[in-house]
Order: sequence, then C-alpha cells, then structure tokens
Amino acid sequence: MTSIDPDAEPTEIDPPAAPAAPAPPADVEPDAEPVPARARGSRFVQVTAIAAVLGVIVALAGIWVATRPVSTPVQDCGAAAAFLLDGRVNVFADPEDPPVGLTRAQVVDNNDRPCQERAANQAAPGAVMIVAGTLIGLVAATVEVLGRWSLRHRARTRIPNPPPAETV
Repeated sequence: MTSIDPDAEPTEIDPPAAPAAPAPPADVEPDAEPVPARARGSRFVQVTAIAAVLGVIVALAGIWVATRPVSTPVQDCGAAAAFLLDGRVNVFADPEDPPVGLTRAQVVDNNDRPCQERAANQAAPGAVMIVAGTLIGLVAATVEVLGRWSLRHRARTRIPNPPPAETV
C-alpha cells in the first residue's frame, strides 16, 4: 500500500516498501550444505515398481484371455481354461444330417475344429501371459527388496572420510 505525503506535491507518491526477506529457520546452520532433491536410490525404486505393475497388468490380461468364452456352431464351450481343466468332451454332429438351424458347412467346421482345439488355441497364450506377468512381478519385487537392503546396508556401514591432515 502506498502512502501520500501531505506536504508533498500532489504527483509525488512514496515508493512501496520492499518485502522483508524471510529469516532462515533457527535449526539450520548458515553454512550447511543443501539437501539433495532426491533420496538415494529413488529412481531404482521407481523402476522396479513400474516393472512390478506392468507384470501385474500382463498377468491380469492373461487371465482375461484365458477366461473368454469359446463356442462352436454346435456347442457352447464356456471359458477356454475351464473347458480344458474340467476335461469336458467335444460334441460332434453328423454333416449328412445337421442339427436344426445349422448348415452342413457349420457342422463340418465344428467337426474340424472342435471346442478342445479352439479352447487350447485361446488358453495357451493366456497361460503364457499369466506366467510371464507373474515372473516379471516376482523378479521386480525381489530386485527391489535386495536393492533396498543394499542401499540401507551401505548407509549403515559407510565410513566417513578422515579430515585432511594439516601441514606445518
């Protein structure tokens, strides 16, 4: 806020006072070194956390792929992994006498590629994704635990440098 001197000319205005610099905290020494912006090893922790999250995402995508429903013109197979794990049987039809509502070509397609084959073709990539995602997550978690232990161990066992020798 500016103030006007009553004895001064009407065009003269006192300049605003500059704000005072904040005082340094009482517990900080004036010659102290600045604190680094990042803690030691924080990038390492970020990378392993990202790898672990990606592993979980891959495993969840594999679960989704393995549990998508499969069907043929003759049979509703259900989830691919469940069909294979339950040991369900394929349903075949006679192409010469197709079921009502189906054509001969659909019945031949069903007999050539039954549920078991279709389910295996879908469940196998899902299983690979589940295993790969789980391994990625486990490796990332193991590396992070060992890395944190190593950083903590180094910090505890670090020997400070001796002061420089004075020359006479």
